[in-house]
Amino acid sequence: MKDERLLIRETAVDRVDVDGALAAVRGFLNAPRESGSLRSALIVTPNCEIARSALKDADLRAALDAADLVIPDGAGMYLSSKILGEPLPQRMAGIDLCFEILRLCAAEGRKVFILGGKACAPCFSGWSAGKSVAQLAAQRLAEQIPGLKVCGTRDGYFSDAEEIGVVDQINESGADFLVAGLGSPRQELFLFRNLKDLRCKACMGVGGSLDVWSGCLKRAPEWMTRCGLEWLYRLWQEPRRIRRIASIPGFMAGVLLRR
Repeated sequence: MKDERLLIRETAVDRVDVDGALAAVRGFLNAPRESGSLRSALIVTPNCEIARSALKDADLRAALDAADLVIPDGAGMYLSSKILGEPLPQRMAGIDLCFEILRLCAAEGRKVFILGGKACAPCFSGWSAGKSVAQLAAQRLAEQIPGLKVCGTRDGYFSDAEEIGVVDQINESGADFLVAGLGSPRQELFLFRNLKDLRCKACMGVGGSLDVWSGCLKRAPEWMTRCGLEWLYRLWQEPRRIRRIASIPGFMAGVLLRR
């Protein structure tokens, strides 16, 4: 799919809609995995903030460039494509695409591993009874997606020295699809470093999606999502994000200059 990509600043994104993205993922999941012949397929969902970071972070940029499927996340990236005069087929949110991939996994009997989030989940209803964000997300997703097979979970609090053990845990679970909610750029770099060692067919970075799926954060109302204002709702819940969001206008200015 790399031949059909659109360059937004220095980040190349795939020109696909949801159906096209799911067709690509189905291909990843059905690809043969003979020993040493193929690596895990990498799916990334850069938003303006991630794309801006990639301008200065060579490792992050290498991870994005190596991805097998690059889905631009959020209204900012979609608007950037329109500014460039090459509008993308559809505006997608990474959380929505991953949910559809999980539905695909359930329909085809694929096993899923969920990695990331806090070791003990603080939720609106109070602290959970010792469950991690990943465990709560797995539980709630299984309730929403009949037939979903979550074969393992692991919180995102591990050191560099523990990384090999985490990869081993994922491999031993027999997972076909890995959901990694470690935050950016950590999740992209973790997946990129371990592509050849991971035995799952495909892996995807999902940012804070686990917090939403677990119930620890509320997602913006649908009308705000449709209007591209989900970032504003999240800022209201997490005011500390203001410095990160403040960088977006500068990124958009760079898109205008390129135009």
